[in-house]
Amino acid sequence: MGLLWFDGEHIPRSKSIKYLGVILDCKLSWNNHVGEILKKANCRFAQLYPLINRTSALSIRAGRHMYLMLLRPILTYQSSVWGYTEKSKVNKLQVFQNKVLRMVAHAPRAIKRPVLHRDLDVPSIKNFIINLDARFYDKLETIDNEIINLLGISTSAPPLCYSKRIHTH
Repeated sequence: MGLLWFDGEHIPRSKSIKYLGVILDCKLSWNNHVGEILKKANCRFAQLYPLINRTSALSIRAGRHMYLMLLRPILTYQSSVWGYTEKSKVNKLQVFQNKVLRMVAHAPRAIKRPVLHRDLDVPSIKNFIINLDARFYDKLETIDNEIINLLGISTSAPPLCYSKRIHTH
């Protein structure tokens, strides 16, 4: 590939770039982005730990609200862009959510994830992303904006399944 120049300056190639808080890599694998999300979420979790640990006097309801307001936005920021990545990457975020919700609810590991989510009324990460996207596309249909219409942006949500990697030999 040729060199990239702008205004007489050579622009070096990069394996990844951060744009509007989303880390894009050359293969759109989202490895770096999901890793960065988990790093940020773990830092925030460490700050909140004294308030939401199993021995905390904070109520389950308040701990749930802290998760929803302070941690889930980190996990799902710009998920419309990267949320339909490989299932294994979304599962890493789900494992983090499960850990926090178990701590908030003072629940033992024997409690199954669906029960924990039902009792706390918190959807799985995958379902939250799907619902978030559906609401976005529903609102997009009602916007009367010439620029959006000129772009020809589809107002239908992406398919509700994870993409499968195609292997070529």
